[in-house]
Amino acid sequence: MPKPKLAQSDIDSIVKALQQFRQDCGRYPTVLEGLRPLIVAPKDLEDKWRGPYMQTIPLDPWGNPYVYQATAKGSDAIQVVSLGADGKAGGTDLKADVSRQLPN
Repeated sequence: MPKPKLAQSDIDSIVKALQQFRQDCGRYPTVLEGLRPLIVAPKDLEDKWRGPYMQTIPLDPWGNPYVYQATAKGSDAIQVVSLGADGKAGGTDLKADVSRQLPN
């Protein structure tokens, strides 16, 4: 499978875990918390947390961590991103970012 498709598959799995976290805890992890709450309960949510939601957070197919960030539209919108082969924002072809925005 081409690396961009693998990245999209990973991102889909991460988003599914984030949605389950939100259903249980009433919110997505903050940008500061990152993806760690999918594995370890945040102190303020220990009574609601039903994880772990993933066993590990995978690296993208190029060996880089997935980025959990606010979108350009504002801090309320969150997305999960692979920065592609070059590890930098933007790019084309294999250097292109692969991302998915989480529904509010």
